[in-house]
Amino acid sequence: MMSMITPPLAIAAFAAATLSGVGPMRTAVAALRFGGPAFVLPFAFAYNPSLLLSGGVALPFISVGLTGGGVLLVTVALAGWFRSALSRVQRLGAVRD
Repeated sequence: MMSMITPPLAIAAFAAATLSGVGPMRTAVAALRFGGPAFVLPFAFAYNPSLLLSGGVALPFISVGLTGGGVLLVTVALAGWFRSALSRVQRLGAVRD
């Protein structure tokens, strides 16, 4: 399913580009920037079984919260936008945290 947003196939991105009138590769790269964390998320489940809500009471909630925050920060850094445009220093800070 990730082939729908990743170049050179990017069928969904190319369809969206046709509807919006923007260049297809530019739309595909933007879709990849927003969908980038989806490539890393399966590895998070493999390396942290508490994301599957196993192992005590509080640990799964802490793991889900931290992973969700990490995905949010990586997405913000890749997109370069969080309520307003971010500078390069702010984007680097979002990835570093």
